Amino acid sequence: MRGGVTATTLMARTNAIGAVTGVVGVLLSGDMSSVLSYAGEHPRLLLLVPGIGLSLALSVLFYTDLVEHSGSVVAVGVGTLRKSASLLLSYLLFPGKAFGPVRAAGLALLAV
Repeated sequence: MRGGVTATTLMARTNAIGAVTGVVGVLLSGDMSSVLSYAGEHPRLLLLVPGIGLSLALSVLFYTDLVEHSGSVVAVGVGTLRKSASLLLSYLLFPGKAFGPVRAAGLALLAV
C-alpha cells in the first residue's frame, strides 16, 4: 500500500473511524437510550452485532489479501463466482422461490 501502511492497518483504522462515527451519530441523534433499551430487551444483539462486524472485517481482509497477492482481475473473478454460488445456494437452501428457466438464464448470464 502507499505510504508504507499495511492493508491490515488501513482496514483497522477505517473500521475504528467508522465505529466512532456510528457511536457519535447515535449520541447526537438522541437515540442512545432506545438503543440501550433494545439491547437490554434482546441480549442476543450483543453477540450478533460484533459477529457481523467480525465477519465483514474478515471478508474485507481476505479480499484485500487476494488483491495484493493475485491482482484485481482475479479478485473480481473470485468475487463474481462467490456471488453466483451464494445466489444458487439461496435458492437451494431457502425453498419457496421458484427457480425457473428465467432465473436459470440469469444465473447463466452471470457465469458468462
